[in-house]
Amino acid sequence: MLGSKTLFYTRSTGSAPITAHPEPGPHRRRGFMSTPITTTHTEDSAPVRPSPLVKRVFCEPRFHTDGDIAAIAFSADGSLLSIDEAGVLRHWAPDGTQLARHFLSDIETLWCFSAGAKLLASGNDDLLLWDVKTGQLLRRIEQPADQQSWVTAIAFSADGGTVASGHDDGKVRFWDTAAYKLVGEIAAHPRKGIAAIAFSPNGAFVATAGEDLSVRVWDAETHKPVAELKSHTDRVPALTWSPDSTLLISAGWDTSARVWRPTHPDPLMLLNSHADQVVTVAFSPEGKYLACADSDFDIHLWLDAEAATRGPVLRGHNDEIRCLAFSPDGTKLASAGADRVVHVWDVRDGKLIAGPNPRGRHAIAIIPGAPLRLASSGAANVRVWDVESGDEVAPTNLCSAFSVAASPDGKWLGVGGTD
Repeated sequence: MLGSKTLFYTRSTGSAPITAHPEPGPHRRRGFMSTPITTTHTEDSAPVRPSPLVKRVFCEPRFHTDGDIAAIAFSADGSLLSIDEAGVLRHWAPDGTQLARHFLSDIETLWCFSAGAKLLASGNDDLLLWDVKTGQLLRRIEQPADQQSWVTAIAFSADGGTVASGHDDGKVRFWDTAAYKLVGEIAAHPRKGIAAIAFSPNGAFVATAGEDLSVRVWDAETHKPVAELKSHTDRVPALTWSPDSTLLISAGWDTSARVWRPTHPDPLMLLNSHADQVVTVAFSPEGKYLACADSDFDIHLWLDAEAATRGPVLRGHNDEIRCLAFSPDGTKLASAGADRVVHVWDVRDGKLIAGPNPRGRHAIAIIPGAPLRLASSGAANVRVWDVESGDEVAPTNLCSAFSVAASPDGKWLGVGGTD
């Protein structure tokens, strides 16, 4: 082939042969995959688990999912979690490899982690609570029989003791997460759906955004109105509070984010640096950084929301960003969304710390012999793996490699590239 090159390499010898242990019956080992996916959500059937013989030994995808990512969160120990629209809950290592994953449900439309990521809530026509560590369904909370409506927004209180569900009839319902009981209800935006809910960290207020374009603040204990904030000219899809509960931030499809005092009807500051709809916002735990993501795939950092001091713009996603989460120490920001990948940024300098694999594998080949090995070609290297242990045994830095083949005796490896 013009402009291409084929190289041959000798295969390094191994130490111990692999012993195959096929499963009883007609099924045999057929492929390789990453950390086992377990199905734990069923009320009438036993959990479904894959064979222990199935294991990924090459090309582990980093921070990549099979569905649009609906929510992300850092746990108290700093580990990262994500849930995608396909209902797969993933636990990630800092480098983006998957530590565990659980299939929960693929019929939910909304997902929300509690602070510290101990609980996960999902919603459609009912509200469901899940244990994040195990992936187990804790309780399906059914709505009152005479008030059936679709769940359109979910939020947890800072202590995780209360979860609020917003509905398409404009009502917000409050549920005790331990007793699974309804403890209050607000007709927040009558005859208009609820777009977003946010509890203040001090537990004093709860803010709601309606499809009527208004933001309203309520007393979290009495559920009485505190203020109505009208300024946005388009939908408000997200709300967040500063850690000291003195500022409320609203994200708007009118390409702006607005900073409010919770008891004052006029915005304190207009953050209008975006070229497209602002879809989600997040405050760092110590209140130093505010992150705003838009549908133009950009994340704008603000170093002081009240003074509107601009920080760097973070770019790397290639589709709409749906969710943001700061690490407990406030130095890292995770972002995810419709491009099905997670990025982790250092907010101090705006640099990407971790993200998905830059390129995948183009071809694979089984190398005959003992131990049995597998070779894969990628954008800049050929990698050889021990099939039994899953360990890489012979990385080789080459040109861009698009094909790979092993000789029948397992001594030679041919690689085809573009240079």
